[in-house]
Amino acid sequence: MILVAGSLNYDIILKVKRMPREGETMTCESASSAAGGKGANQAVQAAKLGVPTYMIGAVGADNMGDFLRDEAKGYGLDVSRVKRSWESTGMGCIHALEDGRVFATINRGANYDLTTEDIDASEDLFSQAKILILQNEIPHEVNIHAANLAKKHGLRVLYNAAPAFPDKKEVLPLADVVIVNEGEASDYLGVKISSVEDAQREGLKVSASMGNTWVITMGSHGSVICSAGKSEIVRPYKVDAVETTGAGDSYIGGLGYACGYDKVCVKYGVPFYDLKKDQTRTVQTALRPMEITCRALDADFLIDLPVLKGHCQTAMTCALKNLKGCLPDREKRRFHSDGLIEPIAALGAVLRPALVIVDSICGDLNFEEGGNPIQTNRMLLGTDPVQIDAYGCRLMGLRLEDVTTALLYDLGLNGSADAAARRSRAAQALGLPPGMSAKAFCEAADLIADGETLRQICEKL
Repeated sequence: MILVAGSLNYDIILKVKRMPREGETMTCESASSAAGGKGANQAVQAAKLGVPTYMIGAVGADNMGDFLRDEAKGYGLDVSRVKRSWESTGMGCIHALEDGRVFATINRGANYDLTTEDIDASEDLFSQAKILILQNEIPHEVNIHAANLAKKHGLRVLYNAAPAFPDKKEVLPLADVVIVNEGEASDYLGVKISSVEDAQREGLKVSASMGNTWVITMGSHGSVICSAGKSEIVRPYKVDAVETTGAGDSYIGGLGYACGYDKVCVKYGVPFYDLKKDQTRTVQTALRPMEITCRALDADFLIDLPVLKGHCQTAMTCALKNLKGCLPDREKRRFHSDGLIEPIAALGAVLRPALVIVDSICGDLNFEEGGNPIQTNRMLLGTDPVQIDAYGCRLMGLRLEDVTTALLYDLGLNGSADAAARRSRAAQALGLPPGMSAKAFCEAADLIADGETLRQICEKL
């Protein structure tokens, strides 16, 4: 569980071609409103990734406060500890330029009505959570108090020290991880950070002096992580920036999600590997050769940990589809060009997990990105990914024929001798020639039979 003590703002976003000159009144291209605030943005991102997340904050007793609470709840964020204040709800005015740059001004409002007493009132959550995320859009003394309470209960503290207040550094040494951009790092460290090399040099110094981890984000140059006398550069993915508002906050929420796994690994002495950096081997599957990461193939006991949720292409994400995480990005792109369903079924045949543990605590019925979260507080455990996926269909109100991944796997793509015999009988039932390869069978069956027919054949065989 993640706690976020921070701000909630009602944002007005103005799309402009440039910033107005001094004394100039300029018409914007368009205007919109949205829920924002560093704290709320970070909390929502963590919740969208499936982590039970609680927000501690304050909004006004006004329509904007109602809007912010309702928006947050819509993403599965618990706002029961967001209090009502007589101060007006915090507000942000954001100028978003065409080139992706953002200029923002905020009004603190109710965010600065959050007190140390409000933090103490949520101590029961501190006793259950693993991570606390803080920023600088609530009173500084509240941040200090929350960080100390987190230490009392053994939580890991992630501190996004933004906006920068160089004269207020008390929270920095209390944090396990400090996250700042290059401008904020320059303010705190008193040295201009203008390159990755600058970030590595100064980040290592401050990390050593405070005994914690510093993450300095460098925009298009990626991130620099400094910890325990070592630094690492994490290069970014190349994207076409459409809108960068809130991107940094999503980064923090995602980092909070990842840090939970890291802490578990440290506690139990289990190494944590990034499969994106792993070597691969080409393995022949019933469909075609596939590149699969070596650590996944060589694991003595592979555990599949999917989140049960809807997906716009495969109808559902669960045990079989989750194994796609064991592929390099280039192979994942091939999966999408192949239509996802058949290659996912074939992958499940050669990468059989020994155990499947499904997180159905707060899944989403519609799309992978979130939008209709349903909190069930439920976990599923099994050893057969096809049975797990079939049960997942039932829980989500889907027909099994809507999720053809499991059907294709069961009918022909698992590569076993039994599957070949079943495929031969299925081909006969469909009026297809006997002895067809798995790939040819699936292609032919897909042309002449719908999901309901495939399901009926599965039941008969």
